Amino acid sequence: MIRRTVHNHLNIRSAKSYIPYQDLESRHMLLGFLQQPDRWDAHLRRFTNSLTTQMVFGFRTTDIDDPKMHQLFDGFADFSECIDSPMAKVIECFPFLQHVPGFLLPVKRRAQDLHEKERTLYVGHWMTAKEKIQKSTANVCVHHISPLLSEFRN
Repeated sequence: MIRRTVHNHLNIRSAKSYIPYQDLESRHMLLGFLQQPDRWDAHLRRFTNSLTTQMVFGFRTTDIDDPKMHQLFDGFADFSECIDSPMAKVIECFPFLQHVPGFLLPVKRRAQDLHEKERTLYVGHWMTAKEKIQKSTANVCVHHISPLLSEFRN
């Protein structure tokens, strides 16, 4: 089911339907570059996050200081630190250490906490999209049923 969904929404024909999203987000990003050139990295983050959330969940990220966007990128940075830590490398070399409880391995506990925060963020996005679809107030996104997607492509 996941493979079919990914194929249906990421093939070349479907990708053409994302061009309006890309144009809109590109223009928003370029305007941001002009208005606040010193925050170019925040504009790039907003662009990538908004493009993704618009296609997958049906909403845009319009503010470079959006807290959920920062939660996402900060979580990625924190998780990268966990993965790059010396203890994570030791656990990778000795897989039996994966079975040691989290209270004995702070890096494992930290990774589990980060995973839970990330899961909560994504489930929240998904539930919001699901509620809007049920109320018929959602923008077209990957979560819509196939007939709506084919209508959007035309």
